[in-house]
Amino acid sequence: MDVLASLDPQTMNNTNAVVLKPLTREDLHPSPPLRNRHKSRGPPSNLRALGYLTPWPLMEQYAVDNKIAEGDSPFQRATAAWNQIRDRLPPESCTYILARDFNMAPCFVIGSNKNPQQLKRAEDLDLINRTRSALGIDLGPPGWYAPGRA
Repeated sequence: MDVLASLDPQTMNNTNAVVLKPLTREDLHPSPPLRNRHKSRGPPSNLRALGYLTPWPLMEQYAVDNKIAEGDSPFQRATAAWNQIRDRLPPESCTYILARDFNMAPCFVIGSNKNPQQLKRAEDLDLINRTRSALGIDLGPPGWYAPGRA
């Protein structure tokens, strides 16, 4: 999945509210089963987190488009942009993982399949849409990602 190629630069905006059509259940990827590490309790299922992938090249472009941390190195600019986005997210979704399946790209987490409460958050359409709007970038529906270890 090439996140950068799928973006419309018009939607990468830090100064105006981004108006996005709300996502519906049909737009979302199906939820995985609850995490299960014990074969005696049923088929094994790995931990997955639902969230928005924010690869560093995307954050760097966002920083350039929005004149964030001009004069700093590309990585410093990307980090400043990422922090600025994190600060405006709903409190429930300002945590992050490094997505193992996407070269350890940062991913803002909405929920996971770790337990029933986390899975309920991952299926909360209102939280998903609030997080999506607060990003300031139209990344489409959130995806399910495997957490990595840094």
